Parts: sequence; structure tokens; C-alpha cells
Amino acid sequence: MKVLVISSIPWSNSNRGIDILCQALAEEGHSVTHLVFPVYRMKKNTKFPSNKPVQQIYANSILIPYDDNSMFWLPKIAMKLTHCNHIRSVKNINFNSYDLVVIESGKPLFLVDIIPQNVSLIYRQSDPVWVLMKSKYLRKLEERAIKKSDLVLIVRDIFLNYIDPGFRNKVFTWKNGFSAPIPRKMDNPYCSNGLKKAVYVGFTPIDYKTLEHISSVHSDVEFHIIGNCLSYFEKRELRKKKNIFIHGYMTPEDYLPYVKHADFAIVPYNRKKEAFKFIGLNSKYLLFMYFNLPIVSYKPGLVEEFGDLPVLFAEDIDEFSKQVETAKRIGKIDYNIDFDYYSYEGRKKELLEILEKARIIG
Repeated sequence: MKVLVISSIPWSNSNRGIDILCQALAEEGHSVTHLVFPVYRMKKNTKFPSNKPVQQIYANSILIPYDDNSMFWLPKIAMKLTHCNHIRSVKNINFNSYDLVVIESGKPLFLVDIIPQNVSLIYRQSDPVWVLMKSKYLRKLEERAIKKSDLVLIVRDIFLNYIDPGFRNKVFTWKNGFSAPIPRKMDNPYCSNGLKKAVYVGFTPIDYKTLEHISSVHSDVEFHIIGNCLSYFEKRELRKKKNIFIHGYMTPEDYLPYVKHADFAIVPYNRKKEAFKFIGLNSKYLLFMYFNLPIVSYKPGLVEEFGDLPVLFAEDIDEFSKQVETAKRIGKIDYNIDFDYYSYEGRKKELLEILEKARIIG
């Protein structure tokens, strides 16, 4: 079976659900191509190793990018023009040549209407558009994706309540996983300057004011932020702080040493974002727990998923700063976590069971 997976983030051997899906299908003998879409600056895959299980390709670059924060208000005619520009960037791709297409939530939904009716379609709702984005236009595209899909994969049971009851029979919960890194030498990337090292990894927006505050109060800590989780303005201002380091996007091979050798982790999610109400025990928390890091976090909406795990939760910015002080002192923590369930093998097994039940494969 020929499979095309469409996601805005390049494929890598990571614990993201869409990455696990790609690798699992490839290991089952299917020909898997990962399309990075949309692309807002030139990206070439000339250095992508040919021995990888997944072939990676890129859409053509789009000159006028769509930014939901600043463009969600655009009138319908302007959004249609934006939509057409995005579709043009994949005009060289023959979607009819695939047996199965998987679309991840977010901007990849611009392509949902051009997927041929005779091609099986899976919608992977990593984050619902109504949580992730403000655009009513894109929310309508998500509704069409759910209607058109043969299978919808959600990450939490609670999201089922927001799907039209007429389509719930094709919706399955497939939780995000955690791929425990294979033990290998990971050199310490930090400078030996006597300062404590705190790390955050992720794409979920984090709170600029919290970072600004704790970096001022805790001058004995370096704060390393990995992932595209801040706006351009926020990154520009935070880089003025001598103890804040904004690394941007990194592959797992590059960011794992930062996690392994950190003293503690911070999760200062932006509490004003709609997504905050639906955050629970996700792969980022599990990553920090795997490396036994104390975790300072704002209390997320689905805090009950953590049970009695000893995360240092905070309600406001002052409490967050106090919990940072605690994290500096307590050292490594042993978490009682069933990593086998969240492992790649566990997530792959459950995925294949769902695909068979939905008659997508085998």
C-alpha cells in the first residue's frame, strides 16, 4: 500500500504521534511518503538519508504565509485566495497515486478538498483546530475532514464530545506516546559555569511574562527553550536576557542531550490559550520524567491525568517562581510510570489494532 502522510513538521524518529504512525506503517511493509506542508521558505531534502524508512518530500514554497494569529479575521474571499495559494504549492503531487492519505490537524487541512474520493483518508487530530487556531474558515475545513475521512484519530477521549454524533462511529482515541531514547553517548551541551540548567521542549505556546519573571528572579539558572513556542517579538525580547537561550526547532538527536543533562524542566504553558484546558499527561512531561527531571508546570486543565506523580504545579506566576526555587534543590526524581504503555512498541500495537478494526489495513 502506498501511503502519503501530510504534516507541517518534518518527519523524524520522534515520539510525535504522526511520526510513530509513519514509521509503524513503513515497518509493516507499506511505502510511506511524508509531505511537509505548508512550506513558507525554501526547504530542500537533499540531505535526507536514503536509508530512512520514510521518504520525505516538501511542498513548494508559498510566498505569502498564513499566520493564524494575525490573519484569522480575513474575510472569506481573502481566505479563499490564501487557500488557493496553498493548494498551488502541491500541484506537482499526484494524490491519485496513493492508496491512503493521512492529514494532520492545522494548516495541512488546506489540502483536504483535493484528496480524491477513491483514496482512503485518515484525519489525525493531534490538536483540534478549534483549540489550535482562531480561523472559522479552517474550522470549517476540519469539519469537512471529519466528514470525508474513513477514520479519525483523536488523542483524548474528551475530544469525542466535540464531534458530530453522526460521525463518532469512525473516531478512535489513539494517545500520544513516548519513545524512550536508545541509550547512547550524549555529550553535555551546557557550559560549565556553575549555573543550574532548566529546559523546555515543545511547540505548545508558552508564557512570555513567566519566562521574563523567573529569569530575573533566578539569575543562578540558565533557561533553555527548544521548539517554536514563542512569537517573533517574544523571542527578540527574551534574547536580551543573559540567562535565556532560545534554540528554536531541533531534532530529537540534537535536543535530547539538553534534556538528559538539565537539572530540571519547566512547562510554563500560556494559560490564556484555549488549548491549555485540554492539556494533560503528554509526551513532553513523559520525556522529562524519563530523564528523572523535577518538573515545574502551570496546572493544566486535565491535571487529573497525573494522579499522584510529583510534578511541581503552580497556579500563578509567583508560585511558579517559588516552585523553580524548589526544583533547584531537590535533584533527580524517580517517577512511577509504565513506559511500556507509552513506548513506540505500545503505540504501534494499538495503532495497528485500530487500523484493522476500521478496515484500513489487513
